Amino acid sequence: MFEQASQPTKTHHRLLWLAVYFPRLPLDALTLNQAGTTPPTAIYETQANRQRICALNTSASAAGITVGQSYHAAQALVSGLQALPRDLQAEAACLQRLAQWALKYSSSVHIETQGLVLEIGGSLKLFRGLKNLAHELPDALTSMGYQVNTGVAPTPLAAILFARAQTQTMVTQHDMLHQRLARLPVAVLQYPQAQLATLNGLGLKTLGDCLQLPRAELSRRLGTRLRHDLDKALGVMPDPRPRFVPAPTYFGKVLLPAPVTEVEPLLFLLQRLLGELCGFLQGHGSGAQQLLLRLLSPHGQDQDIQLALLKPSRNPRHLLELWKEKLERQSLAAAVEGLELHVPKLHPLATVSADLLQDLEQVSEDLNQLIERLRNRLGADAIQYLQCLDEHRPERAAQQSTTFPTQPRPANAPCQTMALRPNWLLNEPQALSINEGIPEYFGCLTLLEGPERIETGWWDQDSVRRDYYIASNPRHQRLWIFRTLDSQPRWYLHGLFS
Repeated sequence: MFEQASQPTKTHHRLLWLAVYFPRLPLDALTLNQAGTTPPTAIYETQANRQRICALNTSASAAGITVGQSYHAAQALVSGLQALPRDLQAEAACLQRLAQWALKYSSSVHIETQGLVLEIGGSLKLFRGLKNLAHELPDALTSMGYQVNTGVAPTPLAAILFARAQTQTMVTQHDMLHQRLARLPVAVLQYPQAQLATLNGLGLKTLGDCLQLPRAELSRRLGTRLRHDLDKALGVMPDPRPRFVPAPTYFGKVLLPAPVTEVEPLLFLLQRLLGELCGFLQGHGSGAQQLLLRLLSPHGQDQDIQLALLKPSRNPRHLLELWKEKLERQSLAAAVEGLELHVPKLHPLATVSADLLQDLEQVSEDLNQLIERLRNRLGADAIQYLQCLDEHRPERAAQQSTTFPTQPRPANAPCQTMALRPNWLLNEPQALSINEGIPEYFGCLTLLEGPERIETGWWDQDSVRRDYYIASNPRHQRLWIFRTLDSQPRWYLHGLFS
């Protein structure tokens, strides 16, 4: 639960920051791609020629290993321990992907040491308040497999310090910052061990102890860094931070701990990529229509699989279903060690609230999703569409096509006619007999509407000159009939209304 220091102000112009700290990032960056149960695993780093544990999973913690323990002691304590060296490059790539994903919550995302900080003041209305946003974001990250701590404050550094302290503090007003920051241990500053030892040696255990010292004395004895950090956290000193700038298109890559020859581990990996992709797309106000999945092979036998949607989408569940159907029908050319997901072009989507977006997608995308699944199973050419043409001759006014009409006909587009047309048009007009000038079809017909004259096609040697009528027979069927305009007029049935 969040400890809320005060009620949020109604002034939406005031800056408010939400920090996300990943305490197990060194571990998650290397092992989060592993599906199923993992053995006791620990990450170690080298400092001052000594190797110490900096992150570990639940199994390793239950076995008695602790952060800060020496690498050799941990190995002696747990036989079969999976110990991996820390990979700062992998952590940076992981934070880049998470920053792309976090764009769905804020347009102002900043990458920090082992975490992110987002300016959320402008996002509160979209997510129906601070409480919803401050719970939805960490819950989403937890469902993706990350361990997270969060903090909220009017300054970015204060939010980061609250997140590092794992207190889940949520402060919304500047006048509460001093009191809340004073409770935090100096370790949240994450200074080098030697500097933290100096602070502890002086009896400075908390930030409150540091804040009680005169500013001049604090700088003289401990340097300017601590004073500047305290002033930034309190909002006394400006704290500009470089904003994360996403790429104009999406590219994601994840690797498996070992090559696999089954589809199931790939789906686990792909689900993570699609979650990041859809966050990226929502932050851009866009959707994906053409996607390329590359299956990476350790022997260079990479395999490309393309997915084409009828309309742009950013629904991760729907995209995963389509990829699942494709992969389950795909023969793997070789063992797969990782995935790359490319979206070369983004397509604009309307920006609406989360609830409204879900309602619209439910109403408008069900048919599209059904068609996309059928195309995946039966092939792109298996689904045919009726494409309208700008042609007055009824038999030439439509044709079959495999290209889905992505845009509706503009409201101001010229129409060939405003007259009523039948639901079923015969392939060839059927000649009718005549009884006193009125055609018979299943009995004597009654003319209801008409005539509508169609006279066209003289330029391509297939001219038509007809008067069309809507008629009714004794069975109360409505028929579309016409009479030719030549020296010997004849009647024909051309369509039926439902």
